[in-house]
Amino acid sequence: MITPGATVNSRTVAFGNLPPHTSALDWIRDLGFTGAKEGCAEGECGACAILVARPSTTGDNTTEWVCINA
Repeated sequence: MITPGATVNSRTVAFGNLPPHTSALDWIRDLGFTGAKEGCAEGECGACAILVARPSTTGDNTTEWVCINA
């Protein structure tokens, strides 16, 4: 079984037992990456945007990059 997690600054980290309402920003800061800052938390300016890599949906074995609000 694969443990869900993410790679942050080349470090692979398991999600563990996060509450479902935990934001990506709070999770990243709790890992010690305190350079990630919260501004307005409304998502309009892009300051809290993060880039997520996932397998492509086209089936060609490539990576799809999606920008989301942290």
